[in-house]
Amino acid sequence: MGRHIRSESLSIDLLVEQQQKITVDAPTYDRKQLTAGIVHIGVGNFHRAHQASYIDDLIGLADSYSNEWAILGAGIMPFDAAKREI
Repeated sequence: MGRHIRSESLSIDLLVEQQQKITVDAPTYDRKQLTAGIVHIGVGNFHRAHQASYIDDLIGLADSYSNEWAILGAGIMPFDAAKREI
């Protein structure tokens, strides 16, 4: 009970900074060069763990066409607003 867990917002900068300490891969592509090719209604955990993971792998292949498959998440529930900034 006395253990304190540090909480930080997830960001690319944090992943890159922590990559030396943890086994999470940071994207190797420039996210600013992506264009949305998929609209996904609802951006919950299942989507991020499955579909988004596969799309991230596709984009990481470095083929020129893969930059057109970024995901535009459309959260329609009030609690989705917090995920908008991730």
